[in-house]
Parts: sequence; structure tokens; C-alpha cells
Amino acid sequence: MVWIVIKFFLYDVGTCSRYLSINTEKNPGLAQQYANHVSQINHTGKALSDKLVREVPSLATGKPIPNVNVPEVLEIARFAVSEHNKKANVQLEFVKAVKGETQVVEGTNYRLVIIANDKAAGNAPGNYEAVVWDMPWKHFRELSSFVKV
Repeated sequence: MVWIVIKFFLYDVGTCSRYLSINTEKNPGLAQQYANHVSQINHTGKALSDKLVREVPSLATGKPIPNVNVPEVLEIARFAVSEHNKKANVQLEFVKAVKGETQVVEGTNYRLVIIANDKAAGNAPGNYEAVVWDMPWKHFRELSSFVKV
């Protein structure tokens, strides 16, 4: 398996660096895509790199959540279902969070696998993967993606 590690230098207060690991066997075109983004980051700085990591969270390393039944994670899972219902005009009902991981960006990306009942399908349960970007100190929370798995 071939892994490429790309180092992002971000200029904020001092210099910090970020690493993304890309599995080139699963995503062969991404190495070139990220090489292009690295050259752009030198010119556009922190905003582009943070946006890039938020929009493609599956490429960055995440930390598993040991217990998805804690109130903070359940609140984010319920938020994901509620926001998806509004955006997609559907009627899913949160049942439980199954597993999850976090990734620190400017805030935290939560990637959760959620079980929800679909009221339109006779309360048939389904598994969904949700990504929520959370910045509690700014009172900001956003549903980045919500897909059936």
C-alpha cells in the first residue's frame, strides 16, 4: 500500500503544520489534486487549507470516539438528523449513534454512524453517516454531509 504524506504550512500566529495521509490505491487521482492544493496554500494560507480539510474529512486522520453515548455526541447526532430533515425535506427519527470519530480542524469534525427510522418508509431503520463541523466557542455547528450507508 502506498501512502503519501503531505505537509501543510499554515501561517497564523507563528507557523504550524498539518499532515494528511492519502491512500493512493483507493484514490489514485488525489495525490496530484493535493499537490496542486499545496502550491495554492503557499499563496492563500490558512483559509484554503482549513476549507480543504473540512470538505474532505475522510482524507485526514480521525480519532475514534470511545463512547458515542455521551451527551455531547448524542446532541451532535440529533442535530445531524434534524438538519438533514430540514435540508432534504424528509422525516427521519434519531434512534442511536453507533460509532464515530473526531478530527480537529478549526473546531471539530464529527463523523458519526447513526441509526434513524424513516417515517416515510413505515419507520424502517437505516444506517447513515453524518459529518458535523462544530465550533462551540463561536456557537457554530454545520452539517457537512449526511448519506445512507
